[in-house]
Amino acid sequence: MLLACVIMNMVYLNSETRVRLAEPGINDPSTKLVVTMATFAILYLLQENDILDPSEPMLKTRPIWPTNRGPSG
Repeated sequence: MLLACVIMNMVYLNSETRVRLAEPGINDPSTKLVVTMATFAILYLLQENDILDPSEPMLKTRPIWPTNRGPSG
């Protein structure tokens, strides 16, 4: 997911979809840089908090059945 977001953001940053040269909006170069920096900041925070790691479950709960039963069982 991280790689896909980075690739999509780089394509967005490099694409030029304005009709007129001075057209305001999301395709303005300064706006694109702000959106890109915000996206990378969010991805960094998600990565640092191990939210994007698919090998770890989101909820750390106790197992239903105990794995160490001891001598009785």
